[in-house]
Amino acid sequence: MATVAKFAMVQKEGKRTAGRGGMSISDYTYSMITGDKLTLPVAEELSRVFSFSYGRWSALAPKPLRPGESIRMSPAMYMRDYAKQDIRFAMCRNGGELVGQAIFVERDTAKGKVALVVQLVVLEAHRHRGIATMMLHSIFGFSDYYAWAVVTSSPCTIEALESATFRRGEPWRIAQDKEMISRELLGSMPFLAKADWQVDETRTVLNTSFWTDRSDVLEGRTRVRERYGELPEGCEWLAVVFRDQELSNMNAYSRILECSGNIVFGVRGLPPIWGEQYAERFPERFPEKVP
Repeated sequence: MATVAKFAMVQKEGKRTAGRGGMSISDYTYSMITGDKLTLPVAEELSRVFSFSYGRWSALAPKPLRPGESIRMSPAMYMRDYAKQDIRFAMCRNGGELVGQAIFVERDTAKGKVALVVQLVVLEAHRHRGIATMMLHSIFGFSDYYAWAVVTSSPCTIEALESATFRRGEPWRIAQDKEMISRELLGSMPFLAKADWQVDETRTVLNTSFWTDRSDVLEGRTRVRERYGELPEGCEWLAVVFRDQELSNMNAYSRILECSGNIVFGVRGLPPIWGEQYAERFPERFPEKVP
């Protein structure tokens, strides 16, 4: 997710990664780096995953965008816009190949720490295996943050947020913290600070002027649309779940525990989920940690 300016580059689409038959969720590993550690080779991997799998511009997208063509982001754009200390990347690999990525920030607010995911994408051949949920859980985990959030036009991303946090997003609850979210979270992000946000008991829609084609992802996803509101062209949902909400959606719990051993330890300056917190809760799973 970003402004039109950030994703205005369109190129000829390359060859997609081949499918991976018979693979289980335990075949994937998860790790994280801060933006100031981003290198050009990693940016090239991120660009490949995003550009081959993120989606297409809407048929109604204004110029200079190219309606119907793939949305692209070059390695140079990753280095320019996201190689910053307060930006973090969660990544999923299979046999060394990058197959999924999430970009997020953390902000200290008057009510506590809040995490916001601004980009989430999984290679098409690796979808429907819980990778998006695991990447979000690797970010949020069992943290005691005040809230966890995503900006997206994809119902699948919202479902991954709710599965990863075991909580259900509700516009009426989000509206209760509208002032804090607007000022301290959205206001701290240059490409979101001026976006018009409509939030009440029936919707939470952010006008980001990001003109994605949603015809395929919205089809059949009526529950998300009914809960978060219909999505006008050029807009995205701002979904937020809060620590004080009742736990629900526990179907993903056993799957997440199964994969928890595949989260990489030993990365300094990152959330507790990447080290001691998992080890303290499940010591039998982690007899050794990367120093």
